[in-house]
Amino acid sequence: MLHKENQMNIKVVLQSEIKHPYSAVAYGIFESEKHPEREMEFLGDEAVGLVSRLREDKIFSGKPRELFSSLIGRGTMAKGIVLLGLGNEDKFAMTQLREIAAGSLSEFRRLKAKKAAVFLPSFLSKKLSFDEAAQTVTEALLLASYRFDQYRLKSDASDSSSKNLPEEIDLIVSKAGEKSRSEKGFSAGEVIASSINFARNLGNEPANIMTPTRLTEEAKKMARETGLKCAVLDEKEIRKLKMGGIIGVAQGSTEPPYVVILEHAARNPKKTLCLVGKGITFDTGGISIKPAKDMEKMKYDMMGAAAVIAVMRAVAKLKLPFHVIGITPICENLPGENPQRPGDVVIAHNKKSVEVINTDAEGRLILMDALSYSEKFKADAIIDLATLTGAVAATFGDKCIGLMTNNEKLRDRIIEAGKKSGERCWELPLWDDYLDSIKSEIADLKNVGSGYAGTIVAGKFLEQFVPKGKPWAHLDIAGVAWADSSKPFNPKGPTGAGIRLIIQLLRDWK
Repeated sequence: MLHKENQMNIKVVLQSEIKHPYSAVAYGIFESEKHPEREMEFLGDEAVGLVSRLREDKIFSGKPRELFSSLIGRGTMAKGIVLLGLGNEDKFAMTQLREIAAGSLSEFRRLKAKKAAVFLPSFLSKKLSFDEAAQTVTEALLLASYRFDQYRLKSDASDSSSKNLPEEIDLIVSKAGEKSRSEKGFSAGEVIASSINFARNLGNEPANIMTPTRLTEEAKKMARETGLKCAVLDEKEIRKLKMGGIIGVAQGSTEPPYVVILEHAARNPKKTLCLVGKGITFDTGGISIKPAKDMEKMKYDMMGAAAVIAVMRAVAKLKLPFHVIGITPICENLPGENPQRPGDVVIAHNKKSVEVINTDAEGRLILMDALSYSEKFKADAIIDLATLTGAVAATFGDKCIGLMTNNEKLRDRIIEAGKKSGERCWELPLWDDYLDSIKSEIADLKNVGSGYAGTIVAGKFLEQFVPKGKPWAHLDIAGVAWADSSKPFNPKGPTGAGIRLIIQLLRDWK
């Protein structure tokens, strides 16, 4: 059974309907705000006076990420207050709110607040509506509460996700009209966050548990639960379709390969979009074996597939008005009894031959077949997500996603969705000059170049398998799909990168 994270009970509450005092209430204050305490009267005179004194004495000014918490008198609407600095109101948007709201959960836990609240109107800005604020706060709280500790003895799980976690968090609004809009945002935020945590669960499971067979079963189970159409290509069908890249990578493992195809078909869809995700459940590098250091992290090499599966879950739950297809080639890359060898030649689904120079450049081999196969769906656009190259992390660190595309309009949509969702993308070129480095002397292509511009060369390789004339974008998430240290809403481990980005892209698509 897949690990289920602890879920807090979050709901939107009208201020006039509050019946019981809270353990703590979080309140946001902008740096330029002159009288933030005016909306705090429902918390009582002591809270209002405290904020006024803090402001007058310049102890708390609302600077970005500034935090102050204090217990306040009994008999008021809250036993404690958490003040959060929001910075410049003109620059305050979903990205800033997500991080700050996640920080409020840490403070609730420190205060051991079992019943907490967030005063939603205090977090609005010129760039944020009620539904966006409710969505973002909900996402932040649920993402920040996530921990994967099912293999630890409960007595040893000192960082357990349930330790001091609030049982309830209310999102307080002042007016009835605000409540309906906020509930809409809350619903979206809950779907998005639970889908990201679903992907994190898939990536956190060790590779001896989350095998290709198990990942395929989890995708099928999710499809049944959400009403998605699901088809699975097994090894026999993969061979019949002449997907030589997938067969070659998988041949070193005792686990069979699969291709999972998930499909959401809205009535009268606006567009047909195809998502492709790399699903290497463990990557040793094959014969071109990786160094031992950090190899245990290579269970995360399926986070492209996990992202696509999770996006499809969210698309179904949000009932987005598109025809969306998710294609995930899934296998292991092991140096087993009959592994792929450097120098082998494989034939892709689109009949192009590829000389395998490095067996650790396996992701592009399984993606080439999936991209070729996507032609049957006649999509208006194709987007692939993959933990493809270490070079993208060397270029960007963990700060953004590497983007390559053959279409300017699709590029602009993705970059804008990245800004809004907080999953920034930066475009790298796909100039034809880079094609020379992957020309083989004995085949049409080889799977690696000279060693330089590794991320771009990998993208250029994938471009050769995109159906002719189709808008396509490649998202290299290798630098952002794993967190080496905990952040406000990203605990150490798989992050679920790319999910918020793609959902935002689809929700904003006109």
